[in-house]
Amino acid sequence: MFMAAPAKYWPAGDGTCPVTLAKTGRVVEGKLAYAAMYQGKLWLMKDRDTMKTFVASPATYVK
Repeated sequence: MFMAAPAKYWPAGDGTCPVTLAKTGRVVEGKLAYAAMYQGKLWLMKDRDTMKTFVASPATYVK
């Protein structure tokens, strides 16, 4: 199933933390342990705090 539609299963932003990118401009790898779904996509954050920030206002970090 993955090979037929890899974009469906691949994390948004190539798995980088959207909160860290928006706040600092740095590209930091997210972790599956701190994942959230938004608009049908899997978003990975670097830690619990950035995950809470994302969940509270995901539209702020997804453009």
